Amino acid sequence: KDCSLAVDFVTAASNLRALTFHIPAQSWFTVKGMAGNIVHAIATTNAIISGLIVIEATKILTKRIGQTRDTFCTEFPSANQKHLVPIEPAPANPKCYVCSKNVLCLAVDTRTMTLGNFIDKVVKRHMGFNEPQLLTGAG
Repeated sequence: KDCSLAVDFVTAASNLRALTFHIPAQSWFTVKGMAGNIVHAIATTNAIISGLIVIEATKILTKRIGQTRDTFCTEFPSANQKHLVPIEPAPANPKCYVCSKNVLCLAVDTRTMTLGNFIDKVVKRHMGFNEPQLLTGAG
């Protein structure tokens, strides 16, 4: 909101999108005001999430893993007037590469398989990763 060039860009981009979806365009000053509000909303949200992470990390560090919770934010308050609803975490899926302790070692013939084909055909299609991150090196 403090950089005129950035507000110019956001105003232009949002008004192009508004035009595409038949939404009324907004003035430069309206966009600047919205951006100012968004900064505060993001800061507040980050503070709340950081606090929840610290609470759960403290449980893990003090060896109270069984007391950890997943917390969901609801649009409308629950029966006890709370927007943050903690629940017990679901058990880890043993078939999930991320939440299980499986290690997968693959050998690839680099003369016939490109990295792009490996990611598309093996990692995404057969292993089910949407946005894979690969590490290389001697195991």
